[in-house]
Order: sequence, then structure tokens, then C-alpha cells
Amino acid sequence: MSQVIDHSPVGHESVEIIVASAVVDGAITVIQVTLRSVGVITTPLTFVTDNSLEQEVLSKGGFDEELDVTFTSGTLVSTETHGPYYVYKLTFPVSTTS
Repeated sequence: MSQVIDHSPVGHESVEIIVASAVVDGAITVIQVTLRSVGVITTPLTFVTDNSLEQEVLSKGGFDEELDVTFTSGTLVSTETHGPYYVYKLTFPVSTTS
């Protein structure tokens, strides 16, 4: 399994998003999202959808816009604090139909 990692700030002053893709047999099967914030995110799993970040996550995860990609409900893997930051690790299984 290999990973492709992309790191970029979100259009929100206090949150960064890190996206990594798990690749199995040449296909992306899971997108791993890490949110790092200066404040508590009360619902980290819905933060992506509440802020319309699905397409950004898919794009940073390695998918073309032309593909029909199913973005499955995510799982909150862990919540940690690092100094002043709250770090949330999420996974989103994905599948393509094209």
C-alpha cells in the first residue's frame, strides 16, 4: 500500500486539511483526512460536508472530476491535541463507477 499526501489550508482561518490516499493494486480505496484546528470542531465527520469540501478532498486524494466517485460515510479514527491544536483523523472509503 502506498500513500499520496497533499497538505493545504482550507478556506477557513483556523483549520488545515491534510489528505492522503491509500492505494491498493493501483486503485484508491480510502481517502484519509486530517483536520488540524486551533479550536474544537464539534462534529469533525460532518465538517467536510458542512463546508462543501467533498470535491476538494476527492481532488487532493487523486481523483479526476470526470470520474463518478462515491464518497462513503467517514469514520473518526482519532482525536488528539498537539499544543494549541486539535487534530482529527478521518477515513472515507471511496469507489468509482467509471
